[in-house]
Amino acid sequence: MNYKNILFQLLILILSLSCIKELNIADFTDEFGGFEQEYRIEALMLPHDDTAIIRIDKTIAIDDESLFNCEDDNDNWIASGCLCSNKNEESICPETINDCQSVGGLWTTPETNPFIDGYCDISVIEESNCSSAVFDLSWEIIDDVGIDGLPGDPTDEDGDCELDSELDDPCYTELSQGEGNGEPDCGEPNVDDLEEITESGLIHADDSECSEVRITYNDEVCNFTYNTSAGTIYEGSGLLEFSNGSGCQEEDALNDGTELADFYYDYGAWIPDNCSENFFNHYEDGEYNLYIQCGDKIITNNQPERIPYPVVFVDWNNIENETVGDCTDLENIYECLDNNFQIDDLEFELNNDNFLTYVSTSSWYQAVQYFDPYYSCIYGGESSWTYYHGHPAVAYPPGEETYHFPEGNNPKIFTNFEEVVSSTNEDIGCYQYRMYTFSEGYSNYYFYSQLDLKDPIRSNLRTGLDGNGEVIIGAFGAMSGETITFRVTP
Repeated sequence: MNYKNILFQLLILILSLSCIKELNIADFTDEFGGFEQEYRIEALMLPHDDTAIIRIDKTIAIDDESLFNCEDDNDNWIASGCLCSNKNEESICPETINDCQSVGGLWTTPETNPFIDGYCDISVIEESNCSSAVFDLSWEIIDDVGIDGLPGDPTDEDGDCELDSELDDPCYTELSQGEGNGEPDCGEPNVDDLEEITESGLIHADDSECSEVRITYNDEVCNFTYNTSAGTIYEGSGLLEFSNGSGCQEEDALNDGTELADFYYDYGAWIPDNCSENFFNHYEDGEYNLYIQCGDKIITNNQPERIPYPVVFVDWNNIENETVGDCTDLENIYECLDNNFQIDDLEFELNNDNFLTYVSTSSWYQAVQYFDPYYSCIYGGESSWTYYHGHPAVAYPPGEETYHFPEGNNPKIFTNFEEVVSSTNEDIGCYQYRMYTFSEGYSNYYFYSQLDLKDPIRSNLRTGLDGNGEVIIGAFGAMSGETITFRVTP
């Protein structure tokens, strides 16, 4: 028996089975039958702000060419620009007002950010003038990177790379399909992007499609009206000094505070219309219900919702049976915690193990952190809270180290912690945490993300007045928020 031949054939088989080919999923739409557009609804009450927002959107087919048309419909695609990319420490870029003016750049001084002495905006320089005998200026591709969405050809579209080719081989660094052609292509940044889709108006159900949208509290009614800029989406990542998202054309930093607006854009939704004051502030008291009519379809919730109490941020030293634990004996536990132990405006020192401690009568949370790029807590002025990051959180089950009250298997007060990142000089600054608790309906929708969107456990929306009809994608409920402000100092 020729074992070498068998081994060779086995190797070929393994390699053939391990080959990966990228396929366009739109090519398979005929296999799944006809697409029927549905409503997707997120009706969210926000008692912390005494308001609510109802998003009534329509599902879209994966091959919908009216939205995904491979065109830059909102004019935010930038083919190429003049850059001083600072690719290495030897790169020389204009850093003073005189240097900036000498190359034709625009010198800006954001007065609100004391950490920026000045910045030379060279994006205003045209291609014919993008050169200097002193500075490392070059005309480089920004968004015109081809259908692979990446500079060069790292995926080897034309298959001309050998197996042992290094990443700096010309077969990987060469232009890919559509790269440098001066036209927006499918797959390139800012082409068919999220901003373009949400602001198109094609996915939102407005007042031409839905005649009545309301939330009731017991017998009181709050009507909603459609607004094209009802909400705002932030599409950035991390601290601005390290951000590389939309609006950051030079790939390393936001240097001008005016560029912050490029990270935000609006979307259409339904908002309250002349509703009574404190309509959305009835914590654990009374029932809320949703009613939506779009054409001949009526959508309601299958069970009433109650607004949960928010968390209470407390000092760690008060996590004792004789302090926080005493609140378990009172009729309104939240009021006891809030009136006696709530803290705010904290200061943490760098390089310490710093934690925010919070207690609540709920066990499911969403944590959202914000930062102020203008350091108002240090240098004064108005705060500008910008989204940093967020994540779900769940209370640990009862145990010796969980500090729940009363002790045992049926606690009424849950204790939780959020670590404050404060290990490097870049972490110095002004921050907020907003911690959210969930009503039952919205908790299921948020935390049962492994279930199908139309799973009857995940969604509490149904067709019909009795709430027993077809399952509708989405949820109706509340997220109660509590905010704490803090700063990290040297």
